[in-house]
Amino acid sequence: MKERQSFKQFSVAFKKEKVTKAERLVVENESEGAKTLELLKRVAELERIVGQKQLQIDYLEKSIELGSEEVGFDIKKKYATGHSTISSQSKRS
Repeated sequence: MKERQSFKQFSVAFKKEKVTKAERLVVENESEGAKTLELLKRVAELERIVGQKQLQIDYLEKSIELGSEEVGFDIKKKYATGHSTISSQSKRS
């Protein structure tokens, strides 16, 4: 019933406005607006999380760089994880 009344109000308003071909009339449900607002909030939250993670990465990289300078060798290269030899050994057996 509410939808029918809304449509009737829309059609009356539409006739009064006499929208030209160059104009576009957008009708949006309230739920669509609320959903859009909720999605925008979620995007903002995710962008904030990505920013925090990037700061953590930058901090850790700088820590490794400063540690490398202090000990005199590249910590990243020295302690980088290599390929596991366990799987190649088990294939040979």
